[in-house]
Amino acid sequence: MDKSLMKLTQNFSTSGDLEKDVTSFLTIHNCKQTAEHSIKVAYEARRLAIRFGIDEVSAFTAGCLHDISAVIPNSQRIEVSDN
Repeated sequence: MDKSLMKLTQNFSTSGDLEKDVTSFLTIHNCKQTAEHSIKVAYEARRLAIRFGIDEVSAFTAGCLHDISAVIPNSQRIEVSDN
């Protein structure tokens, strides 16, 4: 794992509740609006998955995590993605 990613996660422990963990992780890293947005997207993704008969758990997970990289400064994103 990239050193900068390790630094972002070193003092964070998960609870097993994805919604709670994503909200906490993003909020801790000063991305509260992104956290709120991601959870709204997750619920909408789940609603659409149910409507169209696809896996709602995967849809919810994807919604929760779709902007998780907001914690990485733009100036570091390319470097982090290369590792």
